[in-house]
Amino acid sequence: MLIADDWCFACGKANPLGLRLEISQDEESVLTTFQFQKSHQGWNNIVHGGIISTILDELSTWAAVRLGYKVVTAQLTVKFKKPIYIGTNVMVSARVTEDKGRLIYAQSQIESIDKTILYATGLATLSIIR
Repeated sequence: MLIADDWCFACGKANPLGLRLEISQDEESVLTTFQFQKSHQGWNNIVHGGIISTILDELSTWAAVRLGYKVVTAQLTVKFKKPIYIGTNVMVSARVTEDKGRLIYAQSQIESIDKTILYATGLATLSIIR
């Protein structure tokens, strides 16, 4: 059983060290905007790949939750297209692309707010919890 308690590192509002993502939705996707801070750094002035992966994972999961699925991530493949620099504002989106019974597939991406730069993409395989 999955129980949310507002301490999720990615979206929990009670976690003082978390990302505190505010997730919304449109007709087919879940969305968030985010500005990377110095505390998200890997190499000098570049966002850590683990933070990028965490955000793609979170949005992929929420894309499935939005459709009523209770899921956990079984696999996440991330393609880093361009470095994201500290201070950058981004738009993140994800949508479910396929339902194969116990497995749900979702695609996610991080891009510039004006959608002219694609920074990273994610392909998630999500396992339904019953």
